[in-house]
Amino acid sequence: MLVDEIIEKITNAHKIGICGHINPDGDSIGSCLALANTLDRLGKIPYVYLDESAIKFDSAPGRNFISNKTDIDLFISLDTANFERISHHKELFNEVDNIVIDHHISNIGYGKLNFIEESASSTCEVLHFIISKLLKIDVNIAAWLYTGMMTDTDNFSYSNTTPKTLRIAADLIETGIDSSRINFSWLKARSLEKFRMLATLRDHIIYTPDIGLIHMTISYDHMKSNNVKETDLNTISTSLNVIEEAAIVIFLREGEKGLTKASFRSKKVDVNQIAAHFGGGGHKLAAGCSFKASPEEAIEQIINYLRKIEVWKSF
Repeated sequence: MLVDEIIEKITNAHKIGICGHINPDGDSIGSCLALANTLDRLGKIPYVYLDESAIKFDSAPGRNFISNKTDIDLFISLDTANFERISHHKELFNEVDNIVIDHHISNIGYGKLNFIEESASSTCEVLHFIISKLLKIDVNIAAWLYTGMMTDTDNFSYSNTTPKTLRIAADLIETGIDSSRINFSWLKARSLEKFRMLATLRDHIIYTPDIGLIHMTISYDHMKSNNVKETDLNTISTSLNVIEEAAIVIFLREGEKGLTKASFRSKKVDVNQIAAHFGGGGHKLAAGCSFKASPEEAIEQIINYLRKIEVWKSF
C-alpha cells in the first residue's frame, strides 16, 4: 500500500526537508508545518523550506522548524503540482530520496513516490490520513491541518468540500483548536492600510460580457508604491468570483522582468484546462499560470483563447 511505503520512508529517515509551492497559500503552509510538528514528535529533524513572511497567523507553533539546512536524507514536496513550482532547493529534490503529497488534478507525479488524491479538498486533508497512521493528532498538528483545509475550501464553501472533509474538520476542532480565530486571521483580517489599498482596485475591474469574463490587473509599480506583497493578493480572485455575471474570473499581477502571474477562478467552468493551455494548472475551479509578457499582452492571449474554445458557454 502506498501509505505504508510513505511511512516506511519517513521511519527510515532522520533529517527531512519539507517544501511547498512558490507564493505559498494556507494549504501549502499548513501542510508543511503540520508535517514538521508530526516529524518532531516522531523524533525526526524537520527542515521546513518556507518564506516566513508568508505566514499570516501562527495557528500553532511551527516557525521554529523553518531552516535553510540541506543535510537531509529525505525531501517531501507538499501541495506542489509540478517540479517547477517547488519554492526552495529544487536542485536538492532529485539528489535525495523524495516523496510528493498533493491533491492537484494537474499533478502527474514527479517524485520517486507520489501520493496524489485529486478528490481531496486540500493537501492537508490528504496529509491528515497519513499523519493519523503515524500518531495521534494533537492540537498543534490539528491547527495547521485545519488551516490548510479551511483556506483551500474558502471556509468549507467550495464544491471540493465533501462530507469526509467536514468530518475531518470536526475531529480537528475537537482537539481544542481555536477554529474561529484561525478562520478570521487567515481569511478575513486586513490591516487598515491594506484594506484601503484593495479598495482602490475596484476601479480596475473589467467585464467582457460576450465571454462572461471578469478580470483585474495590478501593476508592479502599484504594488511597490503601496508596499503590497504577493501574499496580500491571494484572495482577490476568490473575492471577484462572487460577482454573479462572472463565468470566469482572472486576476493578473505584474512581476519583475516582464513576468505576469494569472489566477483563474470559476463557479462552474473548468479553468484548469485554460491554465494548462498556458503551461499552468491547478484545480477544476481554481488554477493559475505565468506569462513572459505584460498583463495587457497576457489577457489578450487569454481572451483570444477563450473565444476560440467557448468554455464559458457551460456556465
